[in-house]
Amino acid sequence: MPEMPAGRVAVVLRLDRAAFDQICAAAYREYPLEMCGLIAGEEGADHAAAFYPCHNAAESAKMYTIDPKDHLRAERDAD
Repeated sequence: MPEMPAGRVAVVLRLDRAAFDQICAAAYREYPLEMCGLIAGEEGADHAAAFYPCHNAAESAKMYTIDPKDHLRAERDAD
């Protein structure tokens, strides 16, 4: 684990294997465009179990813009 300044703690976000696999599949599906999506987990936890693929509204290979409808859908489901 990397050295941290006094009083600081390194935090590592863990990701479920299923979510990781979904992210990889979405990246392959969207290539050569940038893939985008959101991850979610329990509030305050270091673990993300859900992946929400989102449409890249920018439709670009160099940048991404999460479609607002997809963002709202993911946020509501995660709540």
